[in-house]
Amino acid sequence: CTKSVTSAAIGLCMRDELIDSLNIPVYTYFPDVQLDNESRKAITIYHLLTMSSGLEWSEPLRSGLNDNWYIFDSDNPAEYFLSRPTVTVPGRLFNYNTGGSHLLSMIVQEEAGESMADLVERELFTPLGITRYEWIEDTSGHTMGGTGLALAPADMLRFGQLYLQYGLWGTDVVLTTDWVRESTRSHMELAGGVNYGYQWWVRPNGVYNALGWGGQQIIL
Repeated sequence: CTKSVTSAAIGLCMRDELIDSLNIPVYTYFPDVQLDNESRKAITIYHLLTMSSGLEWSEPLRSGLNDNWYIFDSDNPAEYFLSRPTVTVPGRLFNYNTGGSHLLSMIVQEEAGESMADLVERELFTPLGITRYEWIEDTSGHTMGGTGLALAPADMLRFGQLYLQYGLWGTDVVLTTDWVRESTRSHMELAGGVNYGYQWWVRPNGVYNALGWGGQQIIL
């Protein structure tokens, strides 16, 4: 369920005003990446959160054609992501994209001045009493944003409970209520009665969930 924790890390940056808007163009964080069209320049943090960047991305399970293997091994993950072919304008189409989730981690590191794992450990895991976890990095030294986090089931429960409490843990405002509400409402409509929020799957009846590779879930 790494992506939902990455979403929370963006929420931490919003809480502390390290990021003041989700409408910031992604390319501005990576000035060394050369872009060849205006559509790529229009991709924002919001589009990464909602998997609506408009870029082509393929990640069939256990496939050598999976874009994930290339971005995680790249010396410049942002360049790999932003060089994918453009399919449509940002915000129009949902396309499941772990690469976009990984760029969120890179943005957190850029704004916080530390790895996303270090930020999350101090500002999220420590208040919740989560002390045991593993979280791997890509080859360029960035915390994996879309996969790679291992938590114990009881700690997944703590994370879910934080959202049920609208970001409050005791007297600590770990996440703002507005962030929790925005994260877990529908932003992209999908087929099959399940929509997408900010790295959360959202159902019309109010149920929402984090879904991990292999089937582990946090259902609220």
